[in-house]
Amino acid sequence: METSSLPIQAAPPDHLYIELTNQCNLRCKHCYLDAGPGGNHTLSSSLVRRALHDFATFGGMSVTFSGGEPLLHPDWPALVGYARSLNLVTAVVTNGLLLDSAAVKDLRELGATVTLSLDGASRETHESIRGAGSYAKALAALDQLEASHSRDQVIIAFTPTNTNVDDLIPLARHISERGFYRLYVSPLEDRGRSLVHEDKLSLDDESRMRLLIQIALLNTGPYRYMDIDCGHLNYFFHRLLTGEGDLGDPIEGTLRINPDGDIFLTAYSDDRRFLLGDLLNGSIRQAWQSDATRFLLNAVDQRRLGLPDCNSCPYWIICGGGSPVRAYMRHGSFQKPDEFCRAKQMFLDRWFSALR
Repeated sequence: METSSLPIQAAPPDHLYIELTNQCNLRCKHCYLDAGPGGNHTLSSSLVRRALHDFATFGGMSVTFSGGEPLLHPDWPALVGYARSLNLVTAVVTNGLLLDSAAVKDLRELGATVTLSLDGASRETHESIRGAGSYAKALAALDQLEASHSRDQVIIAFTPTNTNVDDLIPLARHISERGFYRLYVSPLEDRGRSLVHEDKLSLDDESRMRLLIQIALLNTGPYRYMDIDCGHLNYFFHRLLTGEGDLGDPIEGTLRINPDGDIFLTAYSDDRRFLLGDLLNGSIRQAWQSDATRFLLNAVDQRRLGLPDCNSCPYWIICGGGSPVRAYMRHGSFQKPDEFCRAKQMFLDRWFSALR
């Protein structure tokens, strides 16, 4: 039997990430989608509804609506409502500029989680990335959420860059003082507009290590009651603190749909290698059962057997080479560690030295 005809053994993805539009009312320096006021790619409501129905019948459990700014999609309330009618746990990622009392009321009544982007603990830091006036509007949105939403339905998203990496714990302190406890550390991605500002935004090994230290403190120190999601680093801290879990960041849990209707495996790549299909010519089920999916899952399985650059590393059993997607985006190969390799070594040297 040929490999392409073999059934896929991995469970279908349980999370769907939909970028409704590349329109946005900001032009953030780190935007991987290069979204902005001139964006002219928006998914039709009929395509989104079909994708949601297909995903739900395929065993999907949750969906995130993003952009661009998803609240610029003319049908966003109806699409969120449809997702909820399918019993999908639903989140909406927003910069907060359109999060007025009416939008907050709609989101609350629909039972959707709101993920609000805050990229600093101060106006100067946040606006150096997101633009003048954006900080006050984000805090006004937080005020609206504080007054109306259950705390477990609000997530604060923070993207660490070289200019704000040391703001993570101050930001955690700020939101916890207001009663919010869910924090998503969203990875800076090597694509889109962030490449234009790479010299100022990109993390070096030292700043990556400082990020790891702060995440460790949030998981073990006085803020350990907070719910910290650190994306492609979740597996690393889970293995470090429990000795359990996946070796390396898993890639099969999320499908992403971009504003053109393309379907990708994982939310963190635009590379055609991760393209599984598109909504105009197929379905989510067909995309998951494609030869492209088989290739990617097999490549990740092979990666877990060991990497040439990691053969002599004492921390392989914790790190596993990091994220396959980020390694491929950086090196064009699944047989390389990701960009956090040296930072993890520096962090773990200090971690185990402190335990002696």
